[in-house]
Amino acid sequence: MHFVCKRARLALGLLAPIALVIAADLPPDVLLVAHTVQANRQLFTHLPQFTCLETISRSKPRKPNQKVQLQDIVQLDVAVGDKEELYSWPGDPAFSSSDLPSLVGHGFLANGLFENFAHILFISNSAVIRAAGPDVVLGRKAFHFTFRIPSLQGFWNVNWLGAQGRVEQQGEFWVDETDLALIRLDAAAVDIPVTLPLSSLSERITYRSLAVGAARVLIPETVTLKAVERSGLVNEDSVSFSHCRVFEAESSLLVDSAPTAEAGKQLASSVQRFETQNEVLPGGLLLSIRLDKDLPTVGGVVGARISAVLESDVKIHSPSTPLELIPKGALVTGRVRELQRMDDMAGQASLVGLEFDELHWPGHLARFFANLYSMQPTAGVDTKLSGETTTDHLFGRTSTTVTSATVTAIPGVASFFLTSAAKTLPKGFRMTWRTQEIKRK
Repeated sequence: MHFVCKRARLALGLLAPIALVIAADLPPDVLLVAHTVQANRQLFTHLPQFTCLETISRSKPRKPNQKVQLQDIVQLDVAVGDKEELYSWPGDPAFSSSDLPSLVGHGFLANGLFENFAHILFISNSAVIRAAGPDVVLGRKAFHFTFRIPSLQGFWNVNWLGAQGRVEQQGEFWVDETDLALIRLDAAAVDIPVTLPLSSLSERITYRSLAVGAARVLIPETVTLKAVERSGLVNEDSVSFSHCRVFEAESSLLVDSAPTAEAGKQLASSVQRFETQNEVLPGGLLLSIRLDKDLPTVGGVVGARISAVLESDVKIHSPSTPLELIPKGALVTGRVRELQRMDDMAGQASLVGLEFDELHWPGHLARFFANLYSMQPTAGVDTKLSGETTTDHLFGRTSTTVTSATVTAIPGVASFFLTSAAKTLPKGFRMTWRTQEIKRK
């Protein structure tokens, strides 16, 4: 794994896998750990070859007491498979760079997010894992675990502003109560050597299922990265993956052999063949779509397929594409990305995320690379949320805490809050999207 800030670089060293043997007479906590490792090993051992849109929101380096300010947003395509991660700017005809900082050129960055800790925890048996009891995370009933990874088992080699050192890691993770699949993982560096000008380094990863035929695998959905320098300067990134599409059934991403130049060439060739099948829409088009069936948001399922239809013809006047018209009735497809109870907000609010990734019409398939422009006004649906929590004290005094939340814009993703007034998004619910211009950083 690599963190780069032109400022930071981290690399992970791993051990070979060790066979997992589960004995029925082990204590319950030990059995739970063993079953959890085994279940997730199946989900991470053989990932497919796939591509995702990676959106990196980078904050300005700040002092601890200063507000977070957005520095920039970087968007690029990442292709994963054959022990490789390749990068390109969105819309480029080929994936050519395996070095993210060389492509972007500056700022706090991270790559290697698709294998790092998952490999250490579930493939190589390099971590000491302990059960920490039942819990609820991201609105789901879960089992909670803690872990520590000794530096001789798996480590970060850190290069920060030219200073280098090796650190151990510890953290915690949560798995779904029903199938033991990984939901979220928090990791932090420990025993940071004096040679590094860092007081802390951490990341938080949430995971999602990706269907591969009748099977499924897990890949990152969001990542939060944070590095605090000894001077107190805070560096933060928020990374989101969307538009993830499988183009080869299976690869061997999480294996112990080193990546090769030939593997990278084969991955780039496979991606190029896959990408040439898709249309590229010009920026600035307004696409109004309507849900084609009711979508329950209470008791709904993350990962459920969704679809909507285009309300009217969209004419295209752009020399960059031979397309002239997207017809009324074109189908937009995607999935439910997020259904999360907002327990820290007043009332029964939930965060809902709908991700649309493809636009289909006869003879054509286009990537749905667009930003949400507007939504049909609906009671209980909003992109902002605020509330008041009142606490009673002795002597008749009360205190009121005002909380608020907003959603982060990700191409193809409609994120909004629902109050108890809205339990279903009705068939015909309208959203208008504006296709995004490709911007390179």
